[in-house]
This record gives sequence, C-alpha cells and structure tokens, in this order.
Amino acid sequence: MTDKDFPEIFKPFKEFSGLDLCNVVALKQYPGQCLPWHIDTLVGIRNEYGLSDDIDIVRYSVVLENWKWGHYFLAGNNILHQWKQGDITQLLPNMHHTTCNSGMEPKLTMTVTGVVTEKSIELKKSKHFT
Repeated sequence: MTDKDFPEIFKPFKEFSGLDLCNVVALKQYPGQCLPWHIDTLVGIRNEYGLSDDIDIVRYSVVLENWKWGHYFLAGNNILHQWKQGDITQLLPNMHHTTCNSGMEPKLTMTVTGVVTEKSIELKKSKHFT
C-alpha cells in the first residue's frame, strides 16, 4: 500500500517527516517471508522525480506495531528486535540490511523516503528520528 494509492492516509506521515518529494510505503510481511540481504539504491525515487546522484535522499523505517516473537531487522552488524510501535530507524546509505518474519503473525512496517530538507534536518536533531 503506497501514498499514491491512499494519499489521505499517508499525508500526515509525509508532513511529519519534513522531507520533500516524499514517498511512503506500508509493508506487510507474512510469516516465513524474508527480504534478502541488500543495499537500498533509491534508484526508484531518483528516476520518478529525475533526481541526480548529488541530491541527498533519506529512508526511514517505521514499525507500525510492537515487536512480536520471530520478527527482526538486521542492519550492518546490528540486530533490531523488541521494538515499540512508532519506533523509527534511518536506513543509512550503503548499509546492507535484511528483514525477516520467522514468527507466527504478520509484521507491519512502513518506509518513508524523500529528499532531505532543512526541516527534516531540524526534526532529526530534535530526536524525532533516530
């Protein structure tokens, strides 16, 4: 589910992020599903908006519910688990990561991707984002 399909649902998240040309995607990962170890190239948003490589783009991962057994996110050498609903993590450029649901219930997350702005930098400094 994306902000293009349901703009009214995702508008508050886009505004809160402070990012420009922002895309939001809700992800439902069923038990047994894993995204392989990868690096986000962000080529999709660059192509969609005609952005050059010198434009700073950031991606945040937002967990939509409290952690459940079997749900995890691995970024670099860090295993993230036992999160709380609403926790936000920045996916750093060139950092390998993976996510897996080896639990018994669906795992719900959301990505917020966009062009860095002064407003988004100030929000990050204010500890709204980690």
